[in-house]
Order: sequence, then C-alpha cells, then structure tokens
Amino acid sequence: MIRVLLADDQVLVRAGFRSLLDAQDDIEVVGEADDGREALRMVDELAPDVVLMDIRMPEMDGLEATRRIVQDDQLDRTRIVILTTFDMDEYVFEALRVGASGFLVKDTEPDILLQGIRAVARGDALLSPGVTRRLIGAFAGSDAPAFPAGSAADRILATVMFSDIVSSTERAAEIGDRRWRDLLDRHDELVRSELDAHDGREIKTTGDGFLALFDAPARAIRCAVAIRDELRDVGLEVRIGLHSGEVELRGSDIGGIAVNIGARVAESGSGGEVVVSSTVRDLVAGSGIEFADRGEHALKGVPDRWRLFAVAGVIAR
Repeated sequence: MIRVLLADDQVLVRAGFRSLLDAQDDIEVVGEADDGREALRMVDELAPDVVLMDIRMPEMDGLEATRRIVQDDQLDRTRIVILTTFDMDEYVFEALRVGASGFLVKDTEPDILLQGIRAVARGDALLSPGVTRRLIGAFAGSDAPAFPAGSAADRILATVMFSDIVSSTERAAEIGDRRWRDLLDRHDELVRSELDAHDGREIKTTGDGFLALFDAPARAIRCAVAIRDELRDVGLEVRIGLHSGEVELRGSDIGGIAVNIGARVAESGSGGEVVVSSTVRDLVAGSGIEFADRGEHALKGVPDRWRLFAVAGVIAR
C-alpha cells in the first residue's frame, strides 16, 4: 500500500485529490496539511511514502518544506512530488534542485497522476510531459538555454529507445559492402524521419542502431512500431527495446541504470519485435496499445528479474 500525504492550502483541492486516491486499491491518503510547516510535522509523524506538495502555501512554502524533508536523514524514504498550478521554469528547476522526485501541474490527467505516484513510490523520477520536453530540449538543442548552475536538471524522467538491425553481419556478407552501405544510409534516413515525426531526440547511433530519448512512452512506442514497419519495407529487420526511468544527462550523451535497462530490453527481443519493460507497459495503460506477455527475464548487469512485454498492436489515433 502506498501511503500519501496531501499538502495544499486549498480544502477543495485536497478533497478532490483524496477522493481520487482513496478510490485506488493500492493507495491510501494518511493525512492532510494546509501549510509547509504542518507538512513537515506530519511527515515526521506519519512517515508517508509520497507527499503531494503544493508550492504556494502560508507559513512555509512547499519548496522550503521539500528541502527540509529531503535533508533530514530520518525522512529520506519519503518522496516529494511538487503538484502546482504554476508550470514555470524557475519553479521546476528549484524543485529539482532541492530534491523533489517529481513535478506535475494540477491539470494533469488523473491516470497520469496515479501512474506518477506509483512510479515515484518505486523510486523513479516524475515530470509532466511538457516539463520533460523542455528539459530534453535544453539538453539536446544547441541554441537552447543551459541548465541553471547547481540545478538537478541533469536527471530527468524519460523513455529510452534502443534499436538494432538483426543479423547485420550476415546481411552485409550476402549483399556486398557497397549495397550494404546504401542500405544503412536508407536505414538512418528512415529512423531519423520517424524520430522527427514523433518528437524523439536522437542521442547517438550505436553501430547498426540508434539510441533515442522521448518525453512520453506512448509516443516512443508508436515511433518504434513505425520504424520497424518502415525498415521492414526496405528489407531490414530490427529489434527495438524501450524503458522509462530516471536518465542522467551527460553532455551530449545520456547514462544511468534506465539506459542500461533499455539496452538489455532491446537485446532480449527477436527480429521484428518492439519489447518494453513493465514500467513502460504500466505508464501507457489506456492508450490503445496492446501487449503480449514475454515473461520474466534476467537482464545482464541489472538487479532482479524484469517482466517484459512485446507490442502486439497499436490502435491508430
């Protein structure tokens, strides 16, 4: 059971969130606070798993309350999600800097909020899609503003996609070097076209494949399926893996356990498959994307066993 504390100075807002959360089998609202100082006291008393924290509150604002909770060694298992009306960059960067695990705006769809609470309780980070898009843009765009000095914006929640051509060595030997180079050029052109069409960010090429980043898992899946189908039409089979999690931005590259998991998920697939982790499957519930259960897998270099799913169908939007 995920234990949640609500911290917001508006009674009706708290009542709306409580009604939504209490209707879930795996989430329980354990308390409500109407200012940051009361939130601090209740976190110490109740030890909730997640706090939904407003920014603008009397006595003490949500950012200061978050900073104090995160810095208290006795409260380090409590995760903070900033939930506010104000989707402003200075709030986003400050929330991440002081240690919040997530940032959502109050008009977020209920399903996204619920999925986000579950993700944060598991230890993942969480950002509204629009916020994630701006951070990815700041990371990948050469003319975008840099992150503020000292901010924690070098870690974002995103969806990682790895693609790989199946049996590339054998195919190159079959058709010869010149034709293979031409086919690789066509491969790169088609992949980049689909990334552009689905708002994906190319991070780098990986030999016979691509590493890309997305701000929304459903869009990443639709892009992966489109890439697979386009490449199949030119005689190439690929396998593609997707995972959503906290990604570290390292200059022009990315890293972190989420990237490692994404690579291992891709390796588990067969030719023509788009395979996703259970995290991705959970995040796209209700999106019209169907999956086939591929069972639990031990992913090389990754702790625990992971349940994987192959994309079985995508309903056109």
